[in-house]
This record gives sequence, C-alpha cells and structure tokens, in this order.
Amino acid sequence: MTSNIDELVQRAIITATGSPPASSSRIPIGESNQVYDVATEDGQHVIVRMSYESDPVFEHERWAIERCAEHGISVPRVLLVERVSLDPPISICIETKLDGVSLDTLLREHAGSPDKIAALVRQAGAMLARIHAVPTSRFGWIRPDGVGNRPSWASFMRKWGEKRDELVASGARIGVGARDIDGAIEILLQPHAEYQDVEPRLVHGDYTPEHILLVAGRISGVIDFGNCLSGDPAYDFAWWDYFRGEALPVAWLIEGYRGDAASLESRMRLAKLHLAFGFVEYYAITGNLRGIELTKLHLARGLAALA
Repeated sequence: MTSNIDELVQRAIITATGSPPASSSRIPIGESNQVYDVATEDGQHVIVRMSYESDPVFEHERWAIERCAEHGISVPRVLLVERVSLDPPISICIETKLDGVSLDTLLREHAGSPDKIAALVRQAGAMLARIHAVPTSRFGWIRPDGVGNRPSWASFMRKWGEKRDELVASGARIGVGARDIDGAIEILLQPHAEYQDVEPRLVHGDYTPEHILLVAGRISGVIDFGNCLSGDPAYDFAWWDYFRGEALPVAWLIEGYRGDAASLESRMRLAKLHLAFGFVEYYAITGNLRGIELTKLHLARGLAALA
C-alpha cells in the first residue's frame, strides 16, 4: 500500500474503533479483497477489508450480516463501510474479529479424524439452515437495501444468455470452446420446473470451510458474506459441492441441514452450471490454473448430466 492509502486506512480504523492501530498483518485469503487482521492500541481486534472494484461493495454484505445477527447467527459486527474517492476508488470495510479458527485450517493441519470432520460438516449444515431462514425480496445479487436485482429465479438463472459473446471470448482464453458455452446456455434457458415456486432466501454465496469458524471443536460462526444473494438455498449446496465436494461430501452438509437430498440434486446441477459460467469469466481474468481446471470439469459434468 502507498503511504496515502495507509493514512486513509488508519483514519478509518480510528473512526470505527476510537483507537489507532497498534499492529496489523495481511491475511492471505480470497482473491477479490485485501484483508488485514488489526489490533488497536486499546486492545480491540478487527478485520479490515479493502476492495478496488469499480462499483461500491460491502453495503450489501452489511445488510446480510445484520439480518443474520437478528436471527441469532454468530457473525462479525460491521463497524464501518466507507468509499474513498481515489483513482481507482477504494471500498473499506471494518468488522469485529470473531474468535476461532476456520474449518479449513483444521483440515489443512489434519487436526481431526474423519468422523470428527464429518460431524463438523453436519454442524455447518445446521448453521446453513439458520442462514437460509432469513427471508429476502426478489432474486439475484443483493443491493445495499437487501433487495435482489432480478424479478425471478428463472431470470437470474438465465442471465448468461444475455452475455453469450462475452462468455465465448472468456472461454477462448481458458480453453473452453464456444460449442460448450452454447450448449450450457441452452440448458439454462430451458423452462425448468426447478426455476418455479422458489421462495427467496438469503444465500451466503461462498459457503466453504474457509468461512466457517470453530471454537472448542464446534462450529461457532460464519464470515464473509461478500457474494451473498437472494434465491434458492440449493445455490449454497452447489457452491460447496463445486469446490469441496470431492473431499467433503455435500451429503454431510445436507444431513446437518436436514434437507431433502433428492429435491436438492437437480437444483444443484443447474446451479453448478450457472456457477461455472461465473468462473469462466473470473478465471479468464485471474488465470488461476486450479480454478480453470475445476471450471472445465464442472462444465463437462453439467453438460453430460443435463444435455
């Protein structure tokens, strides 16, 4: 960071906490934001997140976090959201730091038996059910007022048809052909029964072990609602299965959620195809090789299962 930005962030920390920062360390997670763990001079611990995206971010996340807190879910408290007019503009979010370590840390350190890990994933499923109890309005990506940007779930699921040319161009950069792009778009544009009678609910949008915290061996809280949306809860199960399903079966998550696996299956397949298009665009920019291979895999599986 430049000294100019350092000064802005320090001022934001003082505004949010009433105390200057005493120490900070960058947390190497995520690809969209810079994230820092900050201790203030009076002993507070906060998380500072910075985004250089052209559009304002974090306001919609604040809305989701506040609704979750109202429903008794352990989430951070948002102390400040600020948009700084620089070139490029910077969005800053400062939140309280929740106690605990991530489920992902436990997995990477091989600190739990297979039975223990399965039990924790089931607990994560129960936590997800509480998130999905939060009602929302309309569908799609949530605006700062908590209202989705699409009139129906079908409209959200079919949105990639509006971006066919951009998808083909992105696909060409990562080795996904136009034929596969067109085939997947055709599938999503069909009048699927799964698009009908969807009751809009808060969807976390990035529900993976990195964002699930543990204290004393139990699930204690959830962080990072930056991708939250309004829609079908099956989307969160699809995200989990997309990234972690090979090692952590989504069936464990569904068991803890006490959901109907049969009714979720077809909705998850469509949601994973929809997710794959988002990552075609994203990884064409970032060049993440593991992400590219995973996206090709899920596109191929979706085309085979749904064509």
